[in-house]
Parts: sequence; C-alpha cells; structure tokens
Amino acid sequence: MQELKSKKASALTIAIIMIPVVLILTGLVIDGGMVFVKKAKLQSIADSAANAGLSMIGDEIVDIVNAKLAANPDYEAPEDILDALDDTDRAALAASASPKNKAEEYIILNNTNDFEFSTQDIEFPYNYSPGDSNISIRIDLSSVHELYFSPMLGIETQELSAESISLIGIQ
Repeated sequence: MQELKSKKASALTIAIIMIPVVLILTGLVIDGGMVFVKKAKLQSIADSAANAGLSMIGDEIVDIVNAKLAANPDYEAPEDILDALDDTDRAALAASASPKNKAEEYIILNNTNDFEFSTQDIEFPYNYSPGDSNISIRIDLSSVHELYFSPMLGIETQELSAESISLIGIQ
C-alpha cells in the first residue's frame, strides 16, 4: 500500500512538472508557426511588389516601340523588341517613376492590414549604371510581429523582414 502511494505521488509530481512544460512548448510551437506564416506573407508581398513594379518596364518598352512606329510609318520594329531601344530610351526607362509607384501600389493592395511596416524601402533602378544590360528593382520590407505565448519567457516581439530583387533585360 505504501509503495502504491509512493508511485501515485511520483506520477503526480511528474504530471505537475510536465503540464507547464507541455503548455510552454505548445505556445512556442504556435508562436513559431505564426512567425513562419507571417514571414511567408511578408515575402509574398515583397515578391509581388517587385514583379509588378518591374512589369511596368515591359509596358514602357512596348510604349517606346509603338511611339517609334507611330512617328515613322516606315520604321520596322526588330524581331527582338529590345533591339529597338537606344541609349536615350534606356535612360528614360531607368528614370521612370512608374515601377516604384506600381510597387508601392502592390504593397498596399497585398497588405490586408496584416503588417505595420517599420521599413518599406523601394529602390529603382537598383544597382544600375548607364550601359547595363539589365535593370532591376529592390523591395525591402520589415515589420514587428507581436508574439502570444513567448512573453511568458520574456520574448515580446519578433522582427520580420523580406527582400525581393527582380530584374529585366533591356539590351
């Protein structure tokens, strides 16, 4: 009988110790999962904004060629549309504000109030010098995510960041 009471006491002690440990681990798994999902959403916003911004360059290339066709009916567009661009056209593409504006628009459209950005940096053109064969856009986003269970361990928030670089050939 004494041995049975001792086993019950041991089992109760183990249960008392294990319940908080299991609850803390469950909370950390939930917080970790939420951080993972939020990070993926933030990366998706950055990627779609970079791609949307850079798609404007493609539209502008088509507009440049169409303007050349309209200005000179004898002009024959080359098979490769990029061959129609000269240095002045490339400079105009690099100076365009529409890729940055479109990227900002996509950031707003895709952020369904999930994030309050601590950093929202759009660089266009990114690392471009006249004569380069590519033009790119860089999106850098960061946000602070509040944690639900980790504050019990003294971890209140997690900084999330995403970077996306998209490029298009212009030669």
